[in-house]
Parts: sequence; structure tokens; C-alpha cells
Amino acid sequence: MKLQDFIVAQAVIPTLAATDRDTALREMVQSIANAGALDPTAVDEVVAALVKREQSGSTGFGKGIAVPHVKHPKVKRMAGTVARSAGGIDFAALDHQPVYSFVLLLSPDTAPEQHLKAMNIVFSNLQKDMFRKFLRQADTNRKILDLVEEAGAGKLSSAHAEHPRPPPPPPPEPQSALRPRFETPLMPHVSRSVTVLNALGLHARPAMQFVDTANQFAADIMVRKGGDEPENADGKSVMQMIILAATQGTPLTLEATGDDAEQAIDTLASLFTDRFGEY
Repeated sequence: MKLQDFIVAQAVIPTLAATDRDTALREMVQSIANAGALDPTAVDEVVAALVKREQSGSTGFGKGIAVPHVKHPKVKRMAGTVARSAGGIDFAALDHQPVYSFVLLLSPDTAPEQHLKAMNIVFSNLQKDMFRKFLRQADTNRKILDLVEEAGAGKLSSAHAEHPRPPPPPPPEPQSALRPRFETPLMPHVSRSVTVLNALGLHARPAMQFVDTANQFAADIMVRKGGDEPENADGKSVMQMIILAATQGTPLTLEATGDDAEQAIDTLASLFTDRFGEY
């Protein structure tokens, strides 16, 4: 799946007329309906669902972006749009800054896996500095669609990611037969138990916040959920973190392996203590 598989070209909005959150949501949904990708009679219900979702927890992830999304029975096929606000809109974003770039996604309530795949693609691109920069500067339909196509074709290198993982260390030099052989020391490993405290659990926004934070560290991060159906997730994968379906009250174990493992665990555990900023 690529961005262009669900972004409706005719629904792209290079300059939003709206200056507030709810009006912006309606303008984006109406644009999808005008493009024929949503039944016009469903607009009011879908907008209401998006507004309710934002009231529970903003999809403004910081860095000038927001990804409003909803699964709804009135949506018959996945459809999305990209919109840009020249002056910025107060979206109650995590960093308390205005949002300039929006990616809105509507999905049928019968296709949760497809919704997760699409969200993962959106997040993967929005984590790249160059994608965010170009998106904010794209002031015409053509520029936005070109960016979407370039991202889908992989022309925006992952080297532009906000926190690229360091290259693997070089292979060890061969040991001389005359020198004593020593076992390679084990990498530091740290684990800690945490509990999901925020009311909405690890939905898309806190999952992306966790992954964005985890990618600041070189250590490998694993998140383990116990119980009757234990699951493990790569702490640097948005999709895997969302699929954990960790609701409020879920106990998790954070594990990190690497030289900066302790610092990584301290920082990641504090996200849970702070409820990911959702009170």
C-alpha cells in the first residue's frame, strides 16, 4: 500500500479556508464527498465522529502536523486527503503549536487492518523531515500530489527520517592466534514494567509519540504485553505499537538493549507516567 492508494487526488486542499478545528474537519470531509469518495449524506455524521475523536484526544502530533482519522459505518471505502493551512490552525496539538499540514483518513469500520496499514504509511512519511518540510511548502494541488507520488515511489529517502538509526558497527577484526580470546561483552539490557494510564490507551497519537521518542535512541526497544493473549511489539514501529491494542489499565514491559538502554527506558517510561499528555 502507498499514499496514493488512498489519497483522493481531487480532494486535496492546498489552502484551507477554515481557521478553526471543526470547520477544517468539515472542509476536508466535504472535499472527499465532492470528489465522489464519500456519500454526501454521510458528511455530517463523519464530521461529528471526527470532532468527538478530537475532543477525546487530539491527533495533532506536533511539528505542525495532524492526522485526523476515523473508522465509520457510513464510509464504504478508504479515502483520504491532504490539506494545508497557510496561517496554521489551533488543533490542541501535543506541542501546543499551530497545525499547518493535515492528512485526513476515513475508513470503513469493517476494515481495521487496512486502516492500520494506511496509518502506518502516513506516520512513516510524516516522521521524515523532508516530507514535512515539502508538505508545508506545497501550495498547489500539483505540488502536493507530486510529493505523495514521490513518497510512494520511495524517492524521499529514509535517510531524511527525524531520528535515523545509526549504521551497524564494523565487523570485529580477526583475532591473532597468539592473543588470548575474550568473549564479546553482553550489551546492556534494561526492562521496566509500566501501565497504560491515559483513557484512550495506545491509540495512534501516543503510539507515534512513543515511536518518535524510541527512535532517538540507538538501543533496540521491545514492548511486551502479557495476559491471556501475550503480544510483543517493536517499539520503533508505529503499526506494531497500535496493534498491541493496549487499552487503559494494560500492564506492559518495556525492554531496551544497547549502550543507551537505561536512558531510553527512563525516557519512555516517563511517557506512561505523564499519560502521554492526555489528562
